[in-house]
Amino acid sequence: MNTANTTTNAAAITDINSVVLANLNTRRGKISTPCKSTADDISMASGADRKKLSVTFQHLNSEEIKAARSTIVRLVKDIGELTLPCPSIQGARYVKATDMDNVQRIVDTADGDLMQQKQEIVRRWDDIIIAAKAKAAQLAFDNDIEWPTAEEFNDSMGIELEWLASPAPIQDTVLETISTEVAARARASQAADKMFLKAHAAPVRELVKALAQAATATAASTQKGKRLKQANFDNIETAMNNVSSYNWLAIPELTDLVRGIKDSLGDVDGPSLPRDERVAVADKLKVAEAAAIDTLADLGI
Repeated sequence: MNTANTTTNAAAITDINSVVLANLNTRRGKISTPCKSTADDISMASGADRKKLSVTFQHLNSEEIKAARSTIVRLVKDIGELTLPCPSIQGARYVKATDMDNVQRIVDTADGDLMQQKQEIVRRWDDIIIAAKAKAAQLAFDNDIEWPTAEEFNDSMGIELEWLASPAPIQDTVLETISTEVAARARASQAADKMFLKAHAAPVRELVKALAQAATATAASTQKGKRLKQANFDNIETAMNNVSSYNWLAIPELTDLVRGIKDSLGDVDGPSLPRDERVAVADKLKVAEAAAIDTLADLGI
């Protein structure tokens, strides 16, 4: 028996079995929520078409509120870098057990920051409302908007993390005795929670998007005066790295996809790429995009 393969597979199976579901719920404030206002009166006073008039809390956008909303946006981004989205449950994420403490710490830190920012919003609420009314007054001669209290507004911003369950995709330790590739295919095909397999599609779809955007930009740059930004190819590199790092089931098709694209494209310096070579590179990008789409179809995700 191959001892190295046995050790590798045992570690991989233990890692994948130690996956839990967490539901991250965030609320970012009522800035885009319609106000409880006499919109009919405002429209009449301003001569505006009632159907086209939209009065919202968009003017409640002080620096204190921006800071609070930024905390929530940053939290979602940070958690997204450690987890995989669950396709069947809105807001739910797959989390490795080894990352649970880190995820909880990130959420607790953000929640603490948000609480302090809410306190600052309450402290400065009178000034925030005065500034908001001044902006809203530009909508019409009669400004009759019912503004919320600081407490009402703060209630519309929040962070909640709920630990749900362990999907345990593979529990048959007989897989420890077979080769790495066969074990990986078995984990992918026998997973009790098929949603966990489907979760692997999200990074691949981002790769498809990056390849498509780069292909379009590269083809367009063949025209005189058109620049080819390096960001197009940096985005592909980032997307490929994400496909690899989020391949928690070690699915061979995803490994092969990334390796194939890297072998085909190599290292591309976009701005320095000769124009007579850009058509060929654009074609390679389109082939890679098609390969990624086919991989998703082959895996049924």
